[in-house]
Amino acid sequence: MKKLIIAFLVTSSLSFPINGYMVIQESKGKEAHVEIESVSTVYIIKNAMRIDTKTDIKMDMDQLPDNVRNSIPPVIKKETSLIQKISDNKVNIFSIDHKKKTYTDFSHIPEFMILSFMASFIECDPNTNKCYVKKDVLKPTNEYKRIGKYRVRKIIIKAGGMQKGKRGVEVVAWFTKDNKDLIGAEKMKINLLITAAKMTDFGKNNPDILKDLKEFVNKNIKMYGVPIKWEMQGGEVNIKSVKRININKKLFNVPKGYTEVKAPF
Repeated sequence: MKKLIIAFLVTSSLSFPINGYMVIQESKGKEAHVEIESVSTVYIIKNAMRIDTKTDIKMDMDQLPDNVRNSIPPVIKKETSLIQKISDNKVNIFSIDHKKKTYTDFSHIPEFMILSFMASFIECDPNTNKCYVKKDVLKPTNEYKRIGKYRVRKIIIKAGGMQKGKRGVEVVAWFTKDNKDLIGAEKMKINLLITAAKMTDFGKNNPDILKDLKEFVNKNIKMYGVPIKWEMQGGEVNIKSVKRININKKLFNVPKGYTEVKAPF
């Protein structure tokens, strides 16, 4: 019995792996004399998300003036991570540069975690200060094809900001209902972002909007599935793989020995 108690105390102090998802996506883009390629590995659990990204920035050296061409390498490589998690009822955000072995704490700006997500689906009228869910953000088409083993449908996403009347470019996305793991990962990510949004000033002042947003997004997932490919001017993003795995919680901590760089704002 004594040995069993000791064994329990030892093992209970360890960080057990928990169920989550690992999603790998590739992106390619080109603008002027710069070509950018990146591979991101996204780890998602119930209360945290980590995005590890390896980026190659390739310069078209022939298009650069001599003074610039001689001062920069033809390829710039970056290795970064973004850790976003909810701990002790607060949002924690860390941006990590693995090449420099540094990190920056953005936890004092919890909106940083949900800004892109909120801007995609919520619009606010600056004249009335009223906000609402943009119900026309997705424009489904009747165009279908196959990407790998998945049947996909072309849907236009009206990308833009949260201010009414300021819509950005339209993005072509290919949605699938066939990849159950990708749908599971997306739902877990949405639940995480909605939980984080509730901890921001906007969320505290607009609980009904967040409830409406969650219902709207889940309804769209049920109707159309989730994107597996995005096409925009000058580039594209592709989901390469997704699987359900056990993830150790230690993955969502800043690596030991890294130096903190204060946030610029």
